[in-house]
Amino acid sequence: MAEVIEKTGLIERSGQGVDIMFSNCVKEGKPLPDYSYSDDYQVDLRFYGEIPDDAFYLFVQDICHQPELESKLNTFDWLTLHYIWKGNTEAVYKESCPKLLEMGLIAEDPYFGYVLSSRYLLYKPHVRTIAQQYDISHIQIVYNVIRRSGESSMNDFVAAFDGILTQKQVRNLIEGLRKAQLITNQGKARAARYHWL
Repeated sequence: MAEVIEKTGLIERSGQGVDIMFSNCVKEGKPLPDYSYSDDYQVDLRFYGEIPDDAFYLFVQDICHQPELESKLNTFDWLTLHYIWKGNTEAVYKESCPKLLEMGLIAEDPYFGYVLSSRYLLYKPHVRTIAQQYDISHIQIVYNVIRRSGESSMNDFVAAFDGILTQKQVRNLIEGLRKAQLITNQGKARAARYHWL
């Protein structure tokens, strides 16, 4: 009897909708479904409607509007994008990473392991215009350095650009990004700490 009702589309096999729920939450830039309030006697499933990061929402929507990209992604790939965005490296599905790297959706990073590609940063306020003046990969390095602890010193930036830019070039870059209002600083000279706006 259940088989007949399933063929009418009124029910489905247990667990079949979970993949869809998780994928859709990522595609809409929303928090993942929350089962944490469940117990031994009942399942408590919660969905949250807020979009915590407009840039991530626009990043995933850009993928969704490209059928040749979206069709290649499964639930584990979408979850990997979500976990990389959150900086949760332990939850990343390692099998998804080579594919996402090849598609240009993520990039390797010496600290985080993987980060979202620079396509994500282009949706951050002011980045698209400033990217015409500065290399987007350099902006991405600055963003990732600050993201590690929420703030960074000039020494942190110089170390991150070792072998890429000279110390003077790094200082010019940081000053340019500050003037463009991508980053802000508190304190002066060596005591200055930089934050992403």
